[in-house]
Amino acid sequence: MGLQVIGSDAAAELHAIVPSDWAGKEFCVRTSSSDGLYDSENTYRAPQNTSQPVTVPHVMMTRFPDKLAQTAPEGFGIRILQAPCDEVTEETAAGLALWRASGRAESFTLLVNSFDADRLVAIPGTGAPVECTEISADITVAFDRICVVPRPPETGRMKIRLVPVKDGRRGRPETLFVELP
Repeated sequence: MGLQVIGSDAAAELHAIVPSDWAGKEFCVRTSSSDGLYDSENTYRAPQNTSQPVTVPHVMMTRFPDKLAQTAPEGFGIRILQAPCDEVTEETAAGLALWRASGRAESFTLLVNSFDADRLVAIPGTGAPVECTEISADITVAFDRICVVPRPPETGRMKIRLVPVKDGRRGRPETLFVELP
């Protein structure tokens, strides 16, 4: 799953929007391509000053820069988690990644594997439900839906429920916690 702000800047740069209570702590960056051929994770330490997005060398250090350069922005999922990679659980809060984007945006993007659901709905803690749409990638193994969720004006922890629907029946929802600085 990816949780990010997607921009149109051609430079393949990755930044983390780190909440102030993450200062000096380790966080995990997980990335994957929609076709499942690129998958990577690494643990980083947040700086003491988190007032600006933090540059993460995760993508710059790859052995496959050509593969990433050819990947459409909606075909590359990024997840930033508030723990070292080997300590992440389902309850671990996520931060926002900036992928080819330069700063705060009015919405953020979830890239989700719907497991062949007919529909997928993202229900933020505040605001209206969001209908997720199919991504435009040719191969969708790691994720197949994109959900564009409006960013609420308040900061802090935000809860988003992802509800799949298949054959007219609601599936088991998944809950995601997002830390908004």
